[in-house]
Amino acid sequence: MNEQTKTYIRIGGYILAAIILIALGWFLFRDVPNNRATTNDVTEQLDTAAEQQRKAEDAIKSVQSELDDSERTVVNLDQSNRAAQTTADRIAESNTNIANAVSDAQSSNSSSAAILADSQSRITECESILQEIRAGAGKAAE
Repeated sequence: MNEQTKTYIRIGGYILAAIILIALGWFLFRDVPNNRATTNDVTEQLDTAAEQQRKAEDAIKSVQSELDDSERTVVNLDQSNRAAQTTADRIAESNTNIANAVSDAQSSNSSSAAILADSQSRITECESILQEIRAGAGKAAE
């Protein structure tokens, strides 16, 4: 390239850089309109959002507290159910022991009834023998 073309390119670059700097300066230092009403609306919305967030956090804490209470209640119910099951098992065992005792008593009563019948039979036999002895002693005394 010749020297004149290089000079034109160089001048074009300087002009382009100057245009970019002017546009950048205009963009950065332009007068931003005062939108106080919009700013107030945004501030109110941010305040409302912050309040809603606090309420949501309070609700979450409340729900967590109730969940903790429910968990304690479930644990207490589980312990009560276990105690009730243990009591029911003891009652069932006692009922079995009572049933065995009643069965043993019935067996003893049957045995006692048999012994009583046998004793009654022996008493009757002894009385019969005594009557024979008395009758024989009365005949011998005559």
